[in-house]
Amino acid sequence: MRRSPAALLALLVAGCAALKGPEPAALIIAGPVYGRPGAEGVLIRGARVAAVGLLGDLALAAPAARRLDTGGGLILPGFSDSHLHLLDGGLSLEKLDLRPAKSEAEAAEAVRLWAESHPGTSTVWGLGWSYDIVSSGTTPSAAALDAVVPGRPVVLESYDGHAYWLNGAALARAGASDSGGTLIEPDGRLIARAGGSPSRAEKVRAMKAALAHLARLGVTSASAVSAGREDFDILRELEERGELTLRVFYSPSIHGDLTEYERLRARATGPLLHFGWLKGFVDGVIESKTAAMLEPYAGSAERGAPAEDIAALVASAQRRGFSAALHAVGDAAVRAGLDAFAAADRVAPRPQRRRRLEHLEVVDPADLPRFKDLDAVASMQPLHALPDGPEGEGAWARNLGPERRARAFGWRALRDAGAPLAFGSDWTVASPDPLAGLAAALGPLRPDEAVGAYTAGPAYAAGLEGVLGCLDPGCLADMVVLDPAVRLDEAASLRAGRVRAAVVGGRVVMNMLESPQRGTE
Repeated sequence: MRRSPAALLALLVAGCAALKGPEPAALIIAGPVYGRPGAEGVLIRGARVAAVGLLGDLALAAPAARRLDTGGGLILPGFSDSHLHLLDGGLSLEKLDLRPAKSEAEAAEAVRLWAESHPGTSTVWGLGWSYDIVSSGTTPSAAALDAVVPGRPVVLESYDGHAYWLNGAALARAGASDSGGTLIEPDGRLIARAGGSPSRAEKVRAMKAALAHLARLGVTSASAVSAGREDFDILRELEERGELTLRVFYSPSIHGDLTEYERLRARATGPLLHFGWLKGFVDGVIESKTAAMLEPYAGSAERGAPAEDIAALVASAQRRGFSAALHAVGDAAVRAGLDAFAAADRVAPRPQRRRRLEHLEVVDPADLPRFKDLDAVASMQPLHALPDGPEGEGAWARNLGPERRARAFGWRALRDAGAPLAFGSDWTVASPDPLAGLAAALGPLRPDEAVGAYTAGPAYAAGLEGVLGCLDPGCLADMVVLDPAVRLDEAASLRAGRVRAAVVGGRVVMNMLESPQRGTE
């Protein structure tokens, strides 16, 4: 049963009141406050917002509070990334970035240079290559990589994570030497055989790197989708050691046996690590024609097919109180996902975490009102839709055709139909920088609507509206401070801007402002 936000907040406040001991430490962040004309700062006590108002009033309420001056930078609720791959993101920070490559030859040359500058690595890992580095209807070849790195395995992930380009050494280790070099939708175990798996120590280091990177960008909470069992253990250890600087909604992949997830849910009780959603796949991606479409791809008889068992998985999860987050790119997959939610409602009450569809690159107009009816969240990634990105033209646009391209990434249409929006990045597919995401969303959305999709929207998806993604008294003290030069209504300003400070649960986790000063009595 889903509790109301007021009930949740009452329970939290009651719990705090019952605690024995000294009053929580206080912090005043002095600066203009988003959505509060005339306010001069925010008072934080412990992990929560205590007050918003004039500095004189805040100082009277907490005369010994530390003070952090924003220098005119705007205070906003912390940005939430509704869909990212946390460990993979951390690992990607040390991998070769192939996004700049415009051809197979350019990518191979980048691989050669990286391999020469990293002679001690056993495997050359890279990511970000576009399907358009080769001509339409073809895929990158193992031979191109063998010509530059013949001895060490080379494993290169496509920008969308749905294809891998391997050299001969990696293909031999994977037992896939007859593939030609590119594997579409491969089993993760095959990729692990091809390049080897990171050690536990490497995973811990990568997780810490991911947390630091997200803190610098002002991401204060995130849904860590498709996260593994070891990811959970690492996050728990970091939380217990006080090293977790992100509010994490752990969201592993769905499967038939939910017993292990029930055990993990019982352990993920916060304050920062929470159980989020069960991630499932309804289809693939448009570039490889594995996304499920209601009408055939342009110039093709193919239309993909949605997963046949997804409705049963969603219903099984909902009976046990779990909520599903379903990858649904094509319009047929979106319809199948909504159908699965409707079927689950007939056999089980809705869970506290609201059901989500992920990506929604194409939605049939007939399905737009169903999101509001089913209280289903549209979890989308603004940077996926940039016209100069790998998804904007080339294979994506050719396969879709002009009519469907014109209504793709329909944030405006979804919002107008009453669909709740929650924005994210799908890192490593796109940058997790929320300011860049806000810039990409402007135009179809007003600045306040885009900000809401990065703050209140993900909180609503989590069933924590009025508790997270807000700056009212009693809200969790997750917030960011923008550079004073940032204008929320100017895309260029957002792309060039940066976050100057980030606070998670009342703790300053990133600070490029002056050191906090102790207040005077």
